[in-house]
Amino acid sequence: MHRDKRGGNILIVDDTLDNLRLLSQMLTAGGHSVRAAKSGREALASIQAAKPDMVLLDIKLPDLSGYEVCTLLKADVATRDVPIMFLSSLDEIKDKLHGFEVGGIDYVTKPFHEQEVLARVQTQVNLSHLRTELKRHTEDLELSNERLTIEIAERRRVEQEREKLIEELQSALENIRTLDGLVPICSSCKKIRDDKGFWNQLEKYLVEHTDAKLTHGICPDCAELYFPGIAQKTSPGGAL
Repeated sequence: MHRDKRGGNILIVDDTLDNLRLLSQMLTAGGHSVRAAKSGREALASIQAAKPDMVLLDIKLPDLSGYEVCTLLKADVATRDVPIMFLSSLDEIKDKLHGFEVGGIDYVTKPFHEQEVLARVQTQVNLSHLRTELKRHTEDLELSNERLTIEIAERRRVEQEREKLIEELQSALENIRTLDGLVPICSSCKKIRDDKGFWNQLEKYLVEHTDAKLTHGICPDCAELYFPGIAQKTSPGGAL
């Protein structure tokens, strides 16, 4: 099975120079980048300046204890996710339990065994990398979801505007059809007003606005009025 061997950025916090040197040599040989701090306050300042992938933290320090440093780190939203592995010559169960209670994720006792230290550190570094990648993927997914939500909302807005425009066009078309169906005719001379506002004789209007072919005749009423003798020779309701 393939194992992730990516190195991590490790902060070692110990007030004993020999321990710092030994752990630094072990971890550097294991492919990790190492920096050191000799006190709790120095460690806090170092972490604030550049957050490491994990911290190897001695319990007994000259100013703050390792437990106090861990508690402060876990109380800060910017550093609460940094893994803390305690280092101590103490091997009491209560000391280990207290380390876990304040937020530690593992515990290594002195004297150090190189293979054990490397295995434990590599495991936590791998987990730290996975957490970072998971957080990045989660943020990317949230951003994609946000963009998708905005896109869906925009599509809905455009569709609503489109439907509204269609309704307005349909309403306008109905109005146009109604207006087209109204043909103004002079009640006196019976001329028809065209769409340009000009008044035309009925014949001219029909020729210009229809496909009908016109022929001329005379209705019975006009025949009776203007040609009474001829009208009598036609059949009832006929036309000349």
